[in-house]
Amino acid sequence: MLIDDKPTYLSGADLENYLKSLPSSSLEQIEIMTNPPAKYDAAGNAGVINIKTKKGNLKGFNGGFNLSLNQGQKQKH
Repeated sequence: MLIDDKPTYLSGADLENYLKSLPSSSLEQIEIMTNPPAKYDAAGNAGVINIKTKKGNLKGFNGGFNLSLNQGQKQKH
């Protein structure tokens, strides 16, 4: 996967979190290349996705926060 023509090496969970935090207003184009040129290192036959973001000088903050809680119970004998 590419972001602004630069390769990103994110795990599945990290990629999911990044895409969830990315506002749709910041996207310019999503390019899906089923048969990418040789300059892209496509692992396997899946193709390449290139997410192009809008360029701008808007000031502000963007972030995300994830919290999880797991609770278990022990069985009494």
